Amino acid sequence: MLKELTKEQKKIMYQVRDEWLDRIFSCKTTLNKKEATKHIKWLYKYSGLKEPMVVFLDNPYHLQIGANLVSQGEAMCKAENKGRNRLWKKMVDKKLKFFDFGNVETIWYYNVVAFYDFFQRINIIQNKDLDNWINLLKSGICFTIPLEGICFACPLPKRILRDGSKLHSDTKSAIAWDGYEQFYLYGIAFDKNLWTKITKKEMPVKDILSMRNIEQRMAAMKTVGMSYLLKELDAELLDTQKGVSLYLVKNAFSQHAYFLKYFCPSTGREYMSGIDPDFAKKNPDALKCMASKWELTRIDYNNLVEA
Repeated sequence: MLKELTKEQKKIMYQVRDEWLDRIFSCKTTLNKKEATKHIKWLYKYSGLKEPMVVFLDNPYHLQIGANLVSQGEAMCKAENKGRNRLWKKMVDKKLKFFDFGNVETIWYYNVVAFYDFFQRINIIQNKDLDNWINLLKSGICFTIPLEGICFACPLPKRILRDGSKLHSDTKSAIAWDGYEQFYLYGIAFDKNLWTKITKKEMPVKDILSMRNIEQRMAAMKTVGMSYLLKELDAELLDTQKGVSLYLVKNAFSQHAYFLKYFCPSTGREYMSGIDPDFAKKNPDALKCMASKWELTRIDYNNLVEA
């Protein structure tokens, strides 16, 4: 029984990890359709299912269109290119039924397969079916939609942009395939129109502060910058203590509004939060307002900060 890795085994472990990460994030992995087809058919057989027709499409959205066409009885897979394009256009503007993507044969299982790939390489386990599974994912598949008699598959993205470990780009889509892209700011997804308004600073600041999705709001605020927000709101600084600042905004909303700007050490983010105007008007003290946000007394909050 293996109880401890040798130096050489640890070296191999990091090598395997980097190889699998590189398959995704280098954006240079090409889809080997021959290998993918072979191993998808193996997976169907292993699962006791009838051998499928394997259809390769450009991106996850096209997989959904293909699955919707098949579910409606369209023989999309057998159509010539012109016929396929006609069917495609028929579906683009329709609301699609969502089909679950595959599981063990997709990018979601890279971490699991990398784990077993490592133990294969150091000769702890050897299994032919495991070889097939590893080679299936090495073929360059990103997502599949496996259906009875047919399996749709698409390649890995051609572009992945990140800020640290989070999908992010304020200049272009953070992740893209041929014909499909997704937009992210600091790991939070946005539709293209909203992302464009935020990154080009075309969205009124009061609309940003009114966004219902808290994570989108924080990502938007971080993108445009706290200084920009406060400047556009013509905010008046009332008080600053221990990294917490209290601002008054007079003309942006139906009544005077009060905001706290503060840094959260647990998330590493700078935040801006609204405060009950009646409380802030009576207590124009940054720490007292911050304490009220967490339902603490000023003394308790101060002790917490100093602890």
